[in-house]
Amino acid sequence: MGADMIGYLVKGPRKLPRNAVSLAEKELKALRERLKKNPKKCELCGSGLDENKDGSKTCDNCDGWPIISASSTNKEIKDIAKELAENWPVKGRDVCYRQDPDDPKQIIVFAGDMSWGDPPEGTGYQYLKELTASGVDLVWKIR
Repeated sequence: MGADMIGYLVKGPRKLPRNAVSLAEKELKALRERLKKNPKKCELCGSGLDENKDGSKTCDNCDGWPIISASSTNKEIKDIAKELAENWPVKGRDVCYRQDPDDPKQIIVFAGDMSWGDPPEGTGYQYLKELTASGVDLVWKIR
């Protein structure tokens, strides 16, 4: 047994579209509605959610996901959407990216780290985890 490399590898636009925040907001509001319809199940893995002291619910299987809850306000969602957009492409010590050799308008991004079982704690890994788990990556054409 030994350490494993855990990370995310994505490909996306070098620059996000001008309406990136509104696209992300719309997707996060749709996620909030799905959470309202089925507040006991994780959108990502389907397991049960645990209730926190503040009333929010998180998934232990997905390391605290979701970044929003069924009770998230429109302002909270807008702030999260804005933060996600401002941080693309993600930067951090656990991140590397390069231009896609087949398309100069695209970049390939990797974020991750060695792990002995726990998920990596780096900012790039956490950003890409939240981005891909929320569905925002799809509306921004990040895959």
